[in-house]
Amino acid sequence: MRLVRVWLALRGVITAVAIMGLATASPLHGQRAIVAGVVMDTAGLPLEAAQISAFRSQLQAMSDRRGQFVLIGLKKGRELIQVRRIGYYAQVFELEVEATDTLRVGITLAKDSIQRLPDVAVVAPPAPTPAERLEREAYERILWSTAPVSALIPRAELAKEYGGRLYPLLVKHGLKSRLNRRGGDSVVCPRSSSPPTVFLDGMGMGADFGLETMSPDQVELVEVYRSSVARPTQYNTPGSGCTVLIWTRR
Repeated sequence: MRLVRVWLALRGVITAVAIMGLATASPLHGQRAIVAGVVMDTAGLPLEAAQISAFRSQLQAMSDRRGQFVLIGLKKGRELIQVRRIGYYAQVFELEVEATDTLRVGITLAKDSIQRLPDVAVVAPPAPTPAERLEREAYERILWSTAPVSALIPRAELAKEYGGRLYPLLVKHGLKSRLNRRGGDSVVCPRSSSPPTVFLDGMGMGADFGLETMSPDQVELVEVYRSSVARPTQYNTPGSGCTVLIWTRR
């Protein structure tokens, strides 16, 4: 039995998610994972006709009258899942999927309109930390830019040992390795020999910015957009085919 880490875009005043994985997938599914679950409202009643989307695997499902749904055939690796229904706040969360996983998920959606409930005390969740807010905003950019989920390098990955440099992570997440004029390591866009356009905390950097030598210890989050098509429109700049957004620790 495996506990799966989940990130949530919390937008309602009451929300809950519980996930537990059981390694019981059938070989008939071609070594691809299954996500089965139930969608409920904040009163614990099942929600019919909620749409469940797995973006990386390009799968969709609809909850039935019991709120139940099944997604079959998820790809191994990170998966970004969105659950939404008209009249309710959408939920977005991330799963780390193994090839033979069967994951069971419970999702609660809160209504998106203010309702007066007599004799009921509503406790708001704690305000998100700056790091949580950064990650939430990054997921929303990835969601609407059609970039792959692997565009995001979270703090947990940055904290691993990579020789004290950001360079190996940038190559791992899709940029090409190249020697610069001094014989040192550098990165360029996957489909060209041009360096990526870099934004540091939302501010555009010059072409001489030392992206490759930057220490991961200084960074909270990195977004790697491998082409001009995938990058968010607010970071569109002429003359470069890829973009890297770096958010420093605060």
